Amino acid sequence: MSDEDAIIMLSEAFDLINLNKDNSQSINDYKEIIKSIGDTVACRYDIPLDIFYGTKTEKSMATNDFITFSVDPYFEIIEDGYNMTLIGKEDYLKGEMVRHNKSRIQHKDILDSATGIDKLRGSGFSRNETNDFMGLPRIDAEWADEHYITKNYGKVEGGEENG
Repeated sequence: MSDEDAIIMLSEAFDLINLNKDNSQSINDYKEIIKSIGDTVACRYDIPLDIFYGTKTEKSMATNDFITFSVDPYFEIIEDGYNMTLIGKEDYLKGEMVRHNKSRIQHKDILDSATGIDKLRGSGFSRNETNDFMGLPRIDAEWADEHYITKNYGKVEGGEENG
């Protein structure tokens, strides 16, 4: 786009427009328009702006948020499919419908919970009880239902531990 003569070969399907030709608008004006469109799209689909633009600074939280918000549209598609095939139009119009509880959709990293799991196990919860808390399947073994207290939480009197 310099003042020197140049040739650019374009097919008839494309037009070449000099965005800086008119002094009333600059590239920054177009950037603001693009940001406005992006904000509208993110708002329409309930995507937080920091996830939409990738500006969240803490990587682990951004990944969790992305997983959380990217699953929601698929649940809507699944709900629509259930309502169309299982419920039917007449019952749906009467108010009967299948709805998922999406309030608990979030990414969970078991390593982030390791300290809490260790505290539960050390204060007397069995392995199967902690698995139930985390939504993991139960283990069909006798040892998984045993309770151990590995922390010194008992009351000490006279140098001996009671409890």
